[in-house]
Amino acid sequence: MGGRRWTEDEMLVAIFLYRFGRDALGVPLPVVAKAMGRSADALELRLLDLKVIDKGDRSLAGFGESSPLRELWYRAKDTPRDLLEGKVRSFLKI
Repeated sequence: MGGRRWTEDEMLVAIFLYRFGRDALGVPLPVVAKAMGRSADALELRLLDLKVIDKGDRSLAGFGESSPLRELWYRAKDTPRDLLEGKVRSFLKI
């Protein structure tokens, strides 16, 4: 598997879209992905990763307790929508 590591800002975008819906920013997913420098497929896969983490499935490799995505999920999952959306829009510049 190639590619660069996901930054915290990119993971926050995915968390926001997972929590509030793919259309929560009013912008199509491929446009959001492009603004992040990611493919739409990569963003879709990250949303699926979050579903696994959210459902508590610990059987998949790569999502141990020290996974950066899992750690950020637990820190950000209860962040109020307006605060999280502000951070996401600031990062994406949309």
